[in-house]
Amino acid sequence: MFAGLQIESKVLHDGQDALLCQHQHRVLRQLDLQPKPDLLREFHLLQFESGLRQRPVPGVEVVGPAALGAIRGHAPERVYVGLLATVLALAIVAHGGRDFIEWSVCLALLGLLSLGYWTWHDRMVSAPVLEPRLAALVLMAPAYVMCQLVPLPAFLLRLLSPSRFNVALALGSMMPPHRFAPLSIHTASTSISLMRIAAYTLTFLLMRELACSSFRRRSWLAVWPVIVLGVVEGGSGLVQAASGLEVRGTYGNRNHFAGLLEMALPLAVGYAVACGRRDSARDPSAPASVRAVLVDVALPVAAALALFAALVASSSKMGFVAGVFGLFVMGALAASTMMTGATKWMVLSALIISSALALVFLASAQLTSDFESLINSSRLASGEGRVPIWGDTLRLLKAYALFGSGLGTYGTAFLKYQTAVVELDFTHAHNDYLEFASELGAIGFSLFAALMIAIAGRAIRCVKRAQEWDVRLAALGCAGAIAAIGLHSLVDFNLYMPANALSLAWIAGIAAGVPVAPLARRSLPSGDVVKVAAIGLALLLVIGTPVQIIAERTAQEDSEQSTRPIGQLLDAVRKDAASPHRWADVAEAMQRAGRRDEAKTTMATALRAGPNIPPLLLRAATLYDAVGEQPLAVRQTAHLLSLTGAYDAAVFDWYVQRGMSSADVLARGLPDSARATEAFIRYLMRPESCADVVPAWNVLVARARPDQQLAIDYVNFMSEQCRRNDAAARGWAQYLGSAANGYQQSDWVVNGDFESDASPLVFDWRIRGLNRDVEAALDDGLARTGSRSLRIRFAGRKNVDYSATGQTAYLPPGAYRFEAFVRTRAITTSEGIRFRIFDPDAPRRLDVLTDQVGGTSGWTRIEAMVRVPHETALVRINVVRLPAHVADDDIAGDISGTAWIDSVSLSSIE
Repeated sequence: MFAGLQIESKVLHDGQDALLCQHQHRVLRQLDLQPKPDLLREFHLLQFESGLRQRPVPGVEVVGPAALGAIRGHAPERVYVGLLATVLALAIVAHGGRDFIEWSVCLALLGLLSLGYWTWHDRMVSAPVLEPRLAALVLMAPAYVMCQLVPLPAFLLRLLSPSRFNVALALGSMMPPHRFAPLSIHTASTSISLMRIAAYTLTFLLMRELACSSFRRRSWLAVWPVIVLGVVEGGSGLVQAASGLEVRGTYGNRNHFAGLLEMALPLAVGYAVACGRRDSARDPSAPASVRAVLVDVALPVAAALALFAALVASSSKMGFVAGVFGLFVMGALAASTMMTGATKWMVLSALIISSALALVFLASAQLTSDFESLINSSRLASGEGRVPIWGDTLRLLKAYALFGSGLGTYGTAFLKYQTAVVELDFTHAHNDYLEFASELGAIGFSLFAALMIAIAGRAIRCVKRAQEWDVRLAALGCAGAIAAIGLHSLVDFNLYMPANALSLAWIAGIAAGVPVAPLARRSLPSGDVVKVAAIGLALLLVIGTPVQIIAERTAQEDSEQSTRPIGQLLDAVRKDAASPHRWADVAEAMQRAGRRDEAKTTMATALRAGPNIPPLLLRAATLYDAVGEQPLAVRQTAHLLSLTGAYDAAVFDWYVQRGMSSADVLARGLPDSARATEAFIRYLMRPESCADVVPAWNVLVARARPDQQLAIDYVNFMSEQCRRNDAAARGWAQYLGSAANGYQQSDWVVNGDFESDASPLVFDWRIRGLNRDVEAALDDGLARTGSRSLRIRFAGRKNVDYSATGQTAYLPPGAYRFEAFVRTRAITTSEGIRFRIFDPDAPRRLDVLTDQVGGTSGWTRIEAMVRVPHETALVRINVVRLPAHVADDDIAGDISGTAWIDSVSLSSIE
C-alpha cells in the first residue's frame, strides 16, 4: 500500500492536477508517513503555480513566492533574462550590431553569460531536455560553418567544390601550391560569421530554457525584453519622424529598423490579448485598481500601437507589408487551428480583407506615394534594381552549388560574377535566402532551412495542442514574428544585421521553449550533448572575441599602408585568394619593383577574379600602360565604358592625360555602343574641342540614332559655342534621318508644319505670346496639312507690335523662295499677319517683309523672294503684326481675332 502511494505520487512529474497532489499528501499525513523531499518540493511548486488558495495541508509548511523562487531558480532566471536583454540592447544601439567593437563586446558578454548558465546548470531546476531532432539541427548549424574552415586535401576539395579548387590553384603561379585548403574562400570572414552563428545558437538555447521555465509559471518574462526594446527603438523612430528626420532609430537603414519592429509587433499583440483575457476573467464583483487596469490592459495595447505606428513611420515598404503579414499569420493560424467548418473560412476571409484594407488605409502618405511610384515605374519589374543582382547571385550559387563559398564571403565571391550595377559594390544580395544559399551551398542552406521550419512547426503545434492561452498566444506571436521577418528577407538582408538575427534567435528560442503538452523531465542523451556544445560555443566567444579584435586591428593597420612589401601582399593573397583587389595590390607592387612580366601575369589573374569591377579595370589599365602595353590598357577602359557610365569622366580624363587624340579614342578607346560615344561627345563639348566633336558625332550617327537631347545639345553647342552653323544644321539633319523631310536639302525651315512640339533647339520655333494681349500656341484641332498648326489669338485690347514668335534658320548664300499659309478669322484693323525674314546681326544686309493677311479668310499662301548674302550667318523668320497707323484718340488700331499658320518653308531656287 505504501509503495502504491509512492508510485502514484510520482505522476506529479507528469503534470498531475494539484488537487490530486494535495489529496495524496493528506493520505500520507494520516498514515503518519513523511513524503519524500523531492515530492514535497514538487507539491509546493505545483500548488503555487496552479494558484490554489485552499487551506494548506496540516503539518506541511506553506512555501511562499520568495522561497519558491529560490527552489525554482526564479531569481537567477530574471537575472539571466535581464543580462541577455542587455546584450541585445547593446547590439541594437550599436547600429544594429554593425559597429565592430560594440558587437565584439556583445559576443564576449554573451559567451560569459552562457558559460555561467551552463556551468551551473545542474544546480538549477532546468527545462525538459531539447528534443533530439531539434537539438541535432541546432548544433549542426555552427558545426557546418566550422566544417567550411577545415583544410581539405586538394583532391577532395576539387571533388567537393571545383570553383574553390580553381581559386586555390591560382596561387600556384606565385607560390608553392597548397596541398590543403578549406571550403571557404576567405577564412577570416567565415570565422567572423562563425562567431555570430555561435552567438545566435547560444541565445536560442538559453532563451529556450528560460522561456520554458517562465511559461510554466504563466509568466511572459522571456517575451518582455523583445517588446520593451522594440518599443524603445520605435519610440526613437517616432521622435525622428516628429523632428522631420529620416526614421531609422539607431540603425543605419530604415529597412533594418523596420525588421526589428515587425518581429516585436506580433509578440506585443499576443501579450496584449493575453492581458485582455486575464482582465476579462477577473471576478466582476471584485474592484479593479487603476494600477491593475493600467498594467494589464493599457500598457500592452499602447506598446502594440506604438510598434505599429513606428513601423508605418519608417516608410519601409516591405517592412510595413511584412508587419501586416505577421499579424495576418497570427490570425490565420489561430483560426485554422481553433475553429472548424464555415466559421473558420469566414474568419479567414475576414482576415484577408482586413489585411488588404490595412495595407491601403493604414499606410502613411509617404508609403502610399512610394507604392504608387513603384507601381507606375519600371522599378517594379526590376525589384528596384535587385533582380539583376539576384540573377548574378544565381550564377555564384551555381558555381558553389553544394557547399557554398563560405559563410560571410558573399562580398568577395560575388565580384567574379557581377555583371549588373557594376558601379556599386554589393556586400549583400538583398535577399537573405539567395545569399545564404550561395555562402552555404545546397547542403548548408537545407540544414538552416530545416532548423527554421522545425522551430516554426513547433510553434504551430503549440498553438494546436497547448491548453493554456498564455502559451498559445506566445506561440502565435513567435509564428507571426518568424513569418514577418521571413517575408522581409526576400528583398533585404535583415538576417545579416547582428541585432536582428539575435532577436530572431531569441524569438526562435521562445518558440522552442513554450510547452506543447504537460512538461515531463526525460533523461535523454541529447541533454548532455547540448550542454557540452553550449559550453564549447561559449568558450569560443570568450576566447575568440579578443583574438578577433586583434586580428581586425592588424588588418586595418596593414591596409592603411600604401606600399607594403611584396611578401606581406602575397600573404594577404594567400588568405584571400578570391579577392581581385588583393591580386591587383601584388601586381602593382611588382610593377614598382620592375618585375613587368610578373606584374602583367598577376594583373591578368586579378581580372579573372573580377572581370567587371570598374576600379579594378582602371587599375589594370594604368598598370598595362605603365609597362608599355597601351593596346591592352585601352581594352580595359573600353570594357569599363561598356559596363557603366559612372566612370566616363575618369576614363576620358585618363585618355587625355595619356595624350590620346579624339580619333584614337573613337577608333580604339570606345566600345561599339552608342552610350559611350554619346558620353564622349558630351565630354568634348568644350570650346577648345570644337574640331573634335564633329568626327565623334559622325561616328555616333553611323552607329545608331543619337538621343534627342544629345542631338539638341550638340546642335546648340556647334552653333552658339563653335559658330559652326553649317555643322550644327547638318547635325540636326543627320539626327532626323528619314524624318528630315528634305531639311538642309530642299527646305531650310525646321518643323515648318508644326507637327512636333517646340524644343530648345537653336533652329526650332520660339512660340511666345505678349502679356495678355496676344496668345500663341499649337492648335491640334485645325491644320492645312497634318494635324497641327500655329494659332495666334489677339485680345483686342491694344494696337500691338508683335514679333515674339519665330525661328532662326541656317541658309547657305543664295536665292530662296519663302512660302507660308495663313488662315484668319475676324482679324480687325488695317494691319494683319505677315512674316519678316531678316539678318539678326545686320538687317540692312537682309530684311524682307511679306504681304499681310487680315479679316476672315481660308488658307492663303504668302510668298516672298529671299536672297542670302555671303556675310549672313543666320536668318531670322518672324511672325509679325505691325502697329496700325491711327489717330492718338482712335481705338481702331486695337487688333482682335485669330490667325492660323501652317506649311512654312524656305526652298532654294538656284
